[in-house]
Amino acid sequence: MVGTVLQEGDIVGTPSGYVLTANGLGLAATFQAAGGGGQTSAQVSTAISTQAVSDSTSISTALSSALSSTTSLSTAVSTVDSTTNSTLTLVSTQFANFDTNASTSLSQISSSLSGEISNRASAITSYSTAGSTSISTAVSSCLSTAESYALSAVLTTASITTSNSITGTVGQTQYELTSLSTAVSIAAPTGSPVDGQQIIYRIKDGGAGPFAITMLTTAGNFRAVGVTLPTTTVASKVLYIGCIYNGQDSLWDVVAVAEQ
Repeated sequence: MVGTVLQEGDIVGTPSGYVLTANGLGLAATFQAAGGGGQTSAQVSTAISTQAVSDSTSISTALSSALSSTTSLSTAVSTVDSTTNSTLTLVSTQFANFDTNASTSLSQISSSLSGEISNRASAITSYSTAGSTSISTAVSSCLSTAESYALSAVLTTASITTSNSITGTVGQTQYELTSLSTAVSIAAPTGSPVDGQQIIYRIKDGGAGPFAITMLTTAGNFRAVGVTLPTTTVASKVLYIGCIYNGQDSLWDVVAVAEQ
């Protein structure tokens, strides 16, 4: 077609089974099928326009439908978002309330526990104090009683004013003559002494002395160990004689003599 001058009745081409002819003016063309017959360009244009309008209408309808669907979808999404937000807000509120209540409950529990611990500690302290006092009192009482018994057992004293004969008993720890006015004979204590048992004789001259002192030295009586047995008193003076029982030899050993 390029470079060809069209004349009326010239056949230009046969695209898709149609032939194109030019009229005398070169302003109109006729598409003619190979089998004959044809449509003018105006008819073709009208058909195309009609089809285009139909297609546009279909497209517009489709777009409207799509837009409507989009609007529905947007509304649905908005509704879901609103519902979700409301639900999340409610859940958040519930959690906040739960946290507040839980915190309050924990605080109350902590306060109760602290109070209970304090009460228990006070009770334990009071009980401990009372127990300590009771124990202390009981121990003191026991010690006092034990001391009394011990002292009564250990410090058993026989005391007389004067006598010409002294015979103590086993268990006495001290035998006293408070105002001797005559010569005196001293015999071993009667009873069953134990090894190591002790006795002290304290003799006070009444002021008229000296008076003779005789300590028996026969079996079961006294013997001097490292000292000399006393034989007299001194007027108005005190004389101590210390003895320890020797269980091996069955004698009272005189181990100390002291005079004022």
